[in-house]
Amino acid sequence: MLFDLGMLRRQAIGPVAAVVLSLIAMSSAANAACMPTADNTPLPVSGTTVTCLGATTDQNSPNGYGTGAQTGITINVTNGSSVTGSTTDGIAVHDATVNNGTGASILGVQDGIDAVTTTINVTNSGTIRGTGNFGVSAGTDATVTNNATGSIFGGQSGIVALVLV
Repeated sequence: MLFDLGMLRRQAIGPVAAVVLSLIAMSSAANAACMPTADNTPLPVSGTTVTCLGATTDQNSPNGYGTGAQTGITINVTNGSSVTGSTTDGIAVHDATVNNGTGASILGVQDGIDAVTTTINVTNSGTIRGTGNFGVSAGTDATVTNNATGSIFGGQSGIVALVLV
């Protein structure tokens, strides 16, 4: 019996390619997150740079990223990535610098970005949206650079800096 090796190779490549592509897709989904992670201790420590890659949803439920306790960190949402808080805020920190890349989005049901009690510095080239309240909310000061490709929306206002007495 004669075998056509070329035909066997072609028939084997299809299923192998499907398995490899499935593994790559699962790996990409599993790696979609902001690193390092946040918690109430408050980690990450001041001076840390956080990178958000891919689609991150409710990593720190009810927020997309952060617990409101993080201070002095820099958060980079990379081009085309997203951070979503499906219950509360997209990003919740005590104070931080947030860089939102081109085509990236930070979305929250209440606020897009919330610096709970103090200051926030934002450079935006993507979309920041807080459907219920504010795109960017700060307890005292908000410094925002909204580049030509950027947009900031809020159910009440795009940007707000509140002085709570």
